[in-house]
Amino acid sequence: MIRSSAISLLLLFTACERSSAPKEPEAYFPPADAVGEWETVAPASLKWNTSALPALDSYLESTSTYGFIILHKGRIAHERYWNGWNRDTAYLWASAGKTLTAYLVGVAEKEGALDLDDPSRTYLGSGWTSMTTAQESAITLRHQLTMTAGFNEFHDGLNGFDCETPSCLTYQAAPGTRWAYHNASYLRLIDALEAATGRTRNQYTATHVRDPLGMSSKATWFLNNGNVFVSTTRDAARWGWFIANRGRWDGRPSAVPEAFVEAMTRPSQTLNPAYGYLWWLNGQANYLQPILRQVNQGPLIPSAPADLIAGLGKDDKKIYVVPSRDLVVVRLGDEGISSAWAISGYDDEIWKRIMAVID
Repeated sequence: MIRSSAISLLLLFTACERSSAPKEPEAYFPPADAVGEWETVAPASLKWNTSALPALDSYLESTSTYGFIILHKGRIAHERYWNGWNRDTAYLWASAGKTLTAYLVGVAEKEGALDLDDPSRTYLGSGWTSMTTAQESAITLRHQLTMTAGFNEFHDGLNGFDCETPSCLTYQAAPGTRWAYHNASYLRLIDALEAATGRTRNQYTATHVRDPLGMSSKATWFLNNGNVFVSTTRDAARWGWFIANRGRWDGRPSAVPEAFVEAMTRPSQTLNPAYGYLWWLNGQANYLQPILRQVNQGPLIPSAPADLIAGLGKDDKKIYVVPSRDLVVVRLGDEGISSAWAISGYDDEIWKRIMAVID
């Protein structure tokens, strides 16, 4: 009887101890930009090493960072601006905007406007490349989405990197057999999206991303004939948190099947395992370097969590998503430590300092 009572008291004590333990905060979704304040969370309350924050900030400032934000479970844990910027300053995403295109293609597929395995010429017309009819007919939207369309990265040097004209898109290999980072793959994919949906890129983005996520009115396709997305640092953070939640926002279901979001953020082919649907993926055995197409052994960003996915733009525009940590990190500004297309050594340098804070 005494033993039974002792066990009952022990169980009661354990239950009380568990009920009094602090609960993990729920995921949070900020109100629309013009409606209310975005909740914050103190880094110290997350048991982060706050003594490492000054070193992170100093490094960011010294490397031409103008807007920087870390979200934890959707709340702002750290936010800094330099060079006269503030929360309302808008700047280009560069190639980090490719990630938007990938998602919107998924929306269009769910709506029945297109299929990833449709020939690209269905929407772009015949002669959108300089290839033969047979060669061009073999290219699908999926090939464009995965950078495996088969045309070369260059035409007349770097000046032709963004060239979309047929003369720039020459045959190099059969589609699906060669990975090559070429802006025309995604630039013409946006054109195909408009042709398939009958809506402009800004209309489609506003309907399926900007307005549902409460982004500011500054979030728009603007520069370079509407091919470059521009937004505030906070708008970019909303986008990252949206993807961290598999395309769901504040209880609303995703506009694309979750299977598409999963496919978008995992290896899309074996040629470059660190590339999904226009997203870069950490934690893979190797990756191909843009332009040089150099195979590098090991993960994309060794210092970062293995499940990190990223939208990476020229001159170090960064949108990092780490689902396992409920983290989103955005860095906007100009060239950090080296000029590069998408990937640079700057990624690892930033994450060494971020990990010193969060670990």
